Amino acid sequence: SAATRAAADGNGPALYGAHFAAVRAAKDAEAAYRAARQALEIASPPNSAAWWATLAWLRAREGDRSGAILAYQQTLRINPDDVASQRNLEQLQQTP
Repeated sequence: SAATRAAADGNGPALYGAHFAAVRAAKDAEAAYRAARQALEIASPPNSAAWWATLAWLRAREGDRSGAILAYQQTLRINPDDVASQRNLEQLQQTP
């Protein structure tokens, strides 16, 4: 995938863009999730709020509410000023 190729190059911004291109190109949430998860495992530093936010969004989209909550919490540990992630986390926590 494009994300995998960018990861091999070690180019963070390119990897970030390639990851979103892979997500847009995916035909369903499961394929998008696999692409994001692969990119996370290959190249994402564990302190990347953008990657955790992306993983949270993908998990929420595929119906993994608890996984999305955990990923948004990790996003906010890294970047407490991420307003969108805070809002998304609050919405997930309010949903039964």
